Amino acid sequence: MFAKILTPLLTPVLFIFFWGEGLATGQPLEAKYIMVDKWIHSKELLSGYIFDSFIDADGDLLLLSFRDGLKHIKKSEVINLTRLGQGPGEMQNWAAIYLDNSYLIDIEMTGKIIYFKKENKNYVYDKTQWLEYTTKFPHVRAAAFYKGKWYIGGYSPDIEKITSSSKGYFLSIYAEGKLLKQFLYKNFRSLIRGNLITVHLRLDERRLFLLLATEPILYLFDTEKDELINKIQLSMPSIYSPIKQYLKFERQSLNNFIKAFETWETSYSRIENFLITSKEIIIQFRIPDNKEARFCLAHFDKDNFKLKDICFTNDLLLGEMNGIFYFLEGGDPGLDGEISYISIKLFMRK
Repeated sequence: MFAKILTPLLTPVLFIFFWGEGLATGQPLEAKYIMVDKWIHSKELLSGYIFDSFIDADGDLLLLSFRDGLKHIKKSEVINLTRLGQGPGEMQNWAAIYLDNSYLIDIEMTGKIIYFKKENKNYVYDKTQWLEYTTKFPHVRAAAFYKGKWYIGGYSPDIEKITSSSKGYFLSIYAEGKLLKQFLYKNFRSLIRGNLITVHLRLDERRLFLLLATEPILYLFDTEKDELINKIQLSMPSIYSPIKQYLKFERQSLNNFIKAFETWETSYSRIENFLITSKEIIIQFRIPDNKEARFCLAHFDKDNFKLKDICFTNDLLLGEMNGIFYFLEGGDPGLDGEISYISIKLFMRK
């Protein structure tokens, strides 16, 4: 049940969500953030599903989605960087992107890595590299690069041990194009579509933070030693709805599979994104079956990982740069609605 409690003038509306026996209180996003700009591109459509997003040093948005490919979104225009094909600079199996000081990088399911360099405010193809593709190559869902090593988030099945249950790793490290180490081994005790589990990666100096979309556990890795240094079970607000089951591996038509996939992804508090700022870790997760607010934004202290507060929104968090937070209005078109035009909201903390 959702209730709005009217408070005195100039006091933000308080949102109260009753979730089972738990009570989560919070405010709308606008009570903690102030919108400073809005980019509307009414002739540019998005159909989803959103795979990845970054904000570059110029404040431009780089957005990768399953159906739409890679887009360079500015306030004044939208540039499609996707040229279909298998040749130099051409994309076909896009899965994740990464942004470093010099390049926008597309990481493909085949191990192909495509580098774009920004020249005169636009991205142009520069070079292609490859990661060795073997039976251990992961289903790429996220990527990060640090001191010559690629950190690839995504399910890498343990082929030798898969019988009646899915088993595998969710972090693979590559050096000089070859597999170096793998971490985060999980046994699901049944055959599930592990390749569809989203992985989020964020670098903070030498520390790599990893979150699976399916669980509120934060994994911290030391990138100098390439070892797990901490595992934090985050204390989530009571409105958080844990996953009840994974998507089973079964034969079905494409239409039935898409329906099952979308039903599954919206049935639990799927972690859509997380950001690391100078003081906070911000995690956005879904609120299943709620008609008033689609997402919850949870703010955690960066030092002790304790929950500070929450707020609610219908917009999808994409990234942050210099204190400006970017949101896609209306959420992910693939999961939250029909094909829609691109509308980006920019907010600052109050």
